[in-house]
Amino acid sequence: MANQNTDEQNSYRADVEQNIADSLLYLLNNGSSWGDLTVEDIATQAGIKRTLFYVYFPDKRSVLLKLGHDLIATTIEGVSEGWLVRDEGPEGLRAELETWLRTQDEFKMVSKALIEGSNSDPEIRAFWRGLSRSVIEPTSDRIARAQAAGHGPEGLSAGMLAFCLILMTEKVTFEGLLDSSVEKAPMFEALFGFWRYALYGS
Repeated sequence: MANQNTDEQNSYRADVEQNIADSLLYLLNNGSSWGDLTVEDIATQAGIKRTLFYVYFPDKRSVLLKLGHDLIATTIEGVSEGWLVRDEGPEGLRAELETWLRTQDEFKMVSKALIEGSNSDPEIRAFWRGLSRSVIEPTSDRIARAQAAGHGPEGLSAGMLAFCLILMTEKVTFEGLLDSSVEKAPMFEALFGFWRYALYGS
């Protein structure tokens, strides 16, 4: 009986925490700025009192980090696990980049909040950087294999190529997806050209 009660309490807590996180996501997706949002705003959207909010989260940062873990980290990890593992030629590379852009587009407002928060919050900054780093290592491995096979640019560090490619792609796609004046198809083709050169030399 005690275990059942504990399970029910844990389930209830998880439901409330998810409701609070979903409320923050709703506010972000509907134009609220991370810097302007308050605990009161999030609690009101969740339909709870501000005092109850603090039973579940110590601050709004903790809610954003939950969103990061639930929505972004899971997806990025899903991408990075298979990222460039197989060499399926330029068309396979194109498909993987298209998957990455869809991921970025789906979670762009959470990414925007994380970037905004990372400017002043060390914990958010560490989390955000960790997302990028999770893709750099497999990219470096893939470039190194291409170089060993005689493909790609010679005389350049695979690790630094990967570092530059990932950060460039992250920045360009983020800015491009938020700016309606940016033409998405040419943006993608330009990015694809950089990646194709790094892996295939053409």
